[in-house]
Amino acid sequence: DRHSRQEYYEAFPFTFSVSLESIRNHPEFPAVLRYIREWTLKSHENYLLYDSAPLLLKALSPGLGEELYNSFIEWVQSEDINKLKGIASKLRQFNSGQNFYDLCREIILHAKQDESVLSSVSAAIFTTPGVIVGGFSKFYKHRLEEIQPWLSDPDFPIPIRTFAKKLELSLKQAIEQEEAREQLEERTWQ
Repeated sequence: DRHSRQEYYEAFPFTFSVSLESIRNHPEFPAVLRYIREWTLKSHENYLLYDSAPLLLKALSPGLGEELYNSFIEWVQSEDINKLKGIASKLRQFNSGQNFYDLCREIILHAKQDESVLSSVSAAIFTTPGVIVGGFSKFYKHRLEEIQPWLSDPDFPIPIRTFAKKLELSLKQAIEQEEAREQLEERTWQ
């Protein structure tokens, strides 16, 4: 092994994501995203590519940009359950912003109640998009606010409202637990 433990090797230079700017401006950028998206289905063929796919997609398209969103939507609309699982399992990397919530709703609609897909969507919503300030209870309250339209808008299809009701219960429970933990912590440190 020519790379010692002191010399960390990274196959894809995520720390140099600024250098990826020229790729974003290339006319073949959507094709590049589709190519990398395919890696999410190849865990049995090449785990390095499978594992690197979400990080590389995030470096190429920060914040679930429009091109990546469109690439994911192509798979969602195919209704191929393996493709839905591939996207849903990688959602944690892109779990903020309007495109994230729009993609979640589309996945829920096309998942045909597949529990592994819905669990991945739920987990992505529960995962923090980076460092949080002010405790987890505030984060969960914010997530609860973000899904309120899913509950209150009668134009949303039943699968989305059903998913949102379950998620609402889980978020409320998480808020209650976190507030109790935060209060205990506060009392302990006073």
